[in-house]
Amino acid sequence: MLPLIALLLIFLPNSHALEITSLNTTARNFSLAGTPDITTVDGESLNPASIAFSRQIEMSATTVRSLVGTGGNRFHITSIGTPMAYSVTYFNYNYGSVDAVDETGTKEGTLNPQDTALSLTLAGPMGQESLGWGVKVNRFQRTLDEKASGTGMDIGIVQKNWIAPEFNFGISYLNLFQKLNWEKITEKTPRQLSLQAMYEARVKFLIAYIQENSRWRHSIGAEFPWNGFSARVGMVSSKNFNSQASYRWGFGAVLGNLKVDWGSAFMDALGNINVASITYLF
Repeated sequence: MLPLIALLLIFLPNSHALEITSLNTTARNFSLAGTPDITTVDGESLNPASIAFSRQIEMSATTVRSLVGTGGNRFHITSIGTPMAYSVTYFNYNYGSVDAVDETGTKEGTLNPQDTALSLTLAGPMGQESLGWGVKVNRFQRTLDEKASGTGMDIGIVQKNWIAPEFNFGISYLNLFQKLNWEKITEKTPRQLSLQAMYEARVKFLIAYIQENSRWRHSIGAEFPWNGFSARVGMVSSKNFNSQASYRWGFGAVLGNLKVDWGSAFMDALGNINVASITYLF
């Protein structure tokens, strides 16, 4: 049992650093390479303070699909942020069939690994309209030939109109106290420090830096709005912290109280990924 779990953990992506922060998000945020719009709900996956300025109730449903047969779904609701906003998110991702092997490489059967996460976020202003705080508690579960679960926390602040009205800045600390508790071993998730900045004029430019294990990686994104339609592009540095980068793209449209978004990218571990979201604003 123990060697089997250890081998699978090598080949499966980290439960939070990849799935929970990269795929557990909206299609808009995904197409921006995970670079958060820290003044909207879409930025919550990297900075929980992003919902501090929410002024509408939002309900969204997101589906994630890959060409290698993996996929998942995400459901999210955010309240109005007066005086405090909250959101609840449920996310599930299925990796499809994976061969289970022992320490000698002998096949012992087939598994269907899954990651599941349930998150609760609270956020609000910090004495002034332009400064917000946020705290997110994550309860997650990974299923292999046995189930493991754990709890973690993300915290963050956002400063709107930083330096100039067009600039917004955020900082967040992710994966606090986070680990997966298996029957015989514990899988720890590295903590992450994230810095985010956004310039908002006719075009939105976004950038985020993430520190993990004393090394930095980054992502950048741009959104081009036009008459209710938006085109988006993004670039994210490799999760292995080398010089390679991957690119993402997508679009969105606003139809009254309805928002429709789509994003696509190629990810090393999961192949080509397509993400689609439908959001209703009350």
